[in-house]
This record gives sequence, C-alpha cells and structure tokens, in this order.
Amino acid sequence: MLYEYEAIAQGTVFWAYLKLPENLSSEVKPGLELSIGRGVTRGFGRARITKVERINIEEEEERIRECLNSRRVIFYAISGLVSLSPLKNTSLPYPREIDLKSFGKEFGVEVDGKVTFTEAYGKLGTLHCGWDIQSNAERPSVKSALPGSILIGRVSGGGDIARALAILGFVGTIERGQGFFITGVNIVTPLRGHPMEGG
Repeated sequence: MLYEYEAIAQGTVFWAYLKLPENLSSEVKPGLELSIGRGVTRGFGRARITKVERINIEEEEERIRECLNSRRVIFYAISGLVSLSPLKNTSLPYPREIDLKSFGKEFGVEVDGKVTFTEAYGKLGTLHCGWDIQSNAERPSVKSALPGSILIGRVSGGGDIARALAILGFVGTIERGQGFFITGVNIVTPLRGHPMEGG
C-alpha cells in the first residue's frame, strides 16, 4: 500500500544548469514544457521554462582566479556532496578530493591538479539517488552533506585550474560506485576571501 506521497505545489519555481551540445542549445527556450518525475502518471506534473541565460565561463574564471590567491580556498556547496567510490573515504559524506585532471578531460580543459578538502561545515542528510532505469530498481540512498555546506580546501597543480573550477561550479562531478552512478552532485564554487583573512 502507498502510505506516503510526494507532491510539488503548483507554481513552484525551479532553476537548473544544463550542459548541452551546441546543436541542442537553441531548442531550450522560454515556453518549452517538460515532464517532472518518473513516468506519465507517476510524475510531479509539467513545468514550463520561463527564462534562459547562457553562462559566460570566462567571467566565472576571472572571479575564481581572485579566489585562488590564498593558500586555503573556501568552497560553497550548491548541491549535495557525496562520495561513492570505494577508493575514497566513504565514511565521509563528501569527497576528500576532486581530481581536476580527469574532470578536465571530460570538458576538454588542460589541467593537472586536484582539490583536497580538509574541513567541512554544514548539515548532514540523506541523498535519495533515484531510480535506475537500466536495472529497473531503486538506487540506494547515501549519506550526504547538504547544499549550503562550506568546505575548506587546497588547490594544487597546474594548467587551466580556474576554468576547471568554473565548470565544476556548474556541473559537479559524476560519482561512481556501489554498482551505479549519480550526477548533479559535488557542485562547489570558491568564495572570495575577506581581505583581513590573511594567508
């Protein structure tokens, strides 16, 4: 029996970042309607796009360069933070590090570095990883640091680190492990330090 039901109130406003191939970018425009949720009768209803803006990665890179002037970098989590890989410390509800080199390959960015997180501040929660269409089964839920968390870290390496971090702040990482993968997690962006913070 169904003992609980999730619903979204009519008029709820959403925002999202989409990475699209150039030939599809003109298709996403105000007025386009989308189905939200799984299935035709089990979804949350329909949503209509009301505003579309193209992101200027170069402007974001410039902002991030200013944030990288100190030894430690403060990151703000836009999404939930998750670590699924058995190679990472899975007792933590956030990734211990993000390999910018492998991340950069996915986006054609020449970078050889990493972000290592040393501290995290925020609330813990559970991330429900959705439904796996291929195996027709529910993915497990995992521990997660919630959006709005603050991470303290260090950025090391060379290459186009600012560009890689700019992209990371919009798309996050793909986490693989435990027999499935999830996207839209670990979307973090550096914050500009206070001028009195020091080194």
